[in-house]
Amino acid sequence: MQQLSRIYSRNRMGFDNKVWLTLLLTVLLSAGLLGFRIATTEPCYEARLNLKGVVAHARPHYYFVGESIIFQAGMKRLQDVSWDFGDGSPAATGVTVTHSYKQEGNFLVTATINGRCLQSVNVHISPIALATPVTATPSANGEGAIIGKDFAAAGELAIYQTGMTAGAYEWTIENNTAFPPKPGNKVSYSFTEPGSYVLKLKLDNDETKVYRKTITISMNPADAHGANVDELPPLPLPAPPGEGTAAGAGESGPVAEPAPAEKKIELIPDAILKNQLQDVIEGKETLENIAQYMCPGGKIKGNGTIYANLNLFGETLKGKKGMLGLGGKRKIKSVHANREVGSNCIFRLDVEYK
Repeated sequence: MQQLSRIYSRNRMGFDNKVWLTLLLTVLLSAGLLGFRIATTEPCYEARLNLKGVVAHARPHYYFVGESIIFQAGMKRLQDVSWDFGDGSPAATGVTVTHSYKQEGNFLVTATINGRCLQSVNVHISPIALATPVTATPSANGEGAIIGKDFAAAGELAIYQTGMTAGAYEWTIENNTAFPPKPGNKVSYSFTEPGSYVLKLKLDNDETKVYRKTITISMNPADAHGANVDELPPLPLPAPPGEGTAAGAGESGPVAEPAPAEKKIELIPDAILKNQLQDVIEGKETLENIAQYMCPGGKIKGNGTIYANLNLFGETLKGKKGMLGLGGKRKIKSVHANREVGSNCIFRLDVEYK
């Protein structure tokens, strides 16, 4: 009887051949699905933005009003690219596009890759007469000297920051004693009176390292009417569809609360994020200021290692280099933010450091 069971029941290592066949098909199917996902998933950090003007400039990403600028997304393979030039003009599509600005100022150019990945770069547009910045050190990299709004409303809080590295920062409103000097690489101002103000940044207490930015302040709409917007009575909500005013006279039914607007995070250039992370290492900055730009559950990739949250990565950054911490503090080499479309929050921050 035992010999007959061996004849009619084929098995290997105690398992029926049908079990082995099922396992083999499951492994092949899983491998195929994994290969398909890898082949169709395009990492966001493969694209790099390259800019080129029609005339020579002393600094990268500095151009003139009306100059034709070529924007190109450098990628390993062809992808869909949509460009937002930050000046309110219509978006352009294509790997290589051309655009010119009609007014001076700092503009954040954003390229959306495949509708989900964001790359950004800051450009400075100047009139031809002001193309050369006020500095006696032309070898210094003045890209993004002062980043912030060129126009604001009276009473509005405007934030300005710099991508320049220095030992000391001094911000002043030129020829206006009502605003005391401010230190640090990031400051905020609120102008109560409309007009034109000149924001001056001096680095290392050196008069040869001076940068200026003109800010135009317009009349606040609330002040123009002589009333505070918060004191105005709310507008009546419309009646729900299908309900007449006669039948419901004198009665107020429940009204659904409007959905809260999605919070849109400020687009911060990678150069600013790099400086902020370096300031965290130096003890001049806290991680909370960087966490405000992260998506919920956003990841950090530091030197190829994925960290679950910013705090864990911060502990690594603040650690000393070398054996027994004798190598000194760490140095940030590069930072690249991968942002979600719509909210602009960072879902992965790629950091290289040494």
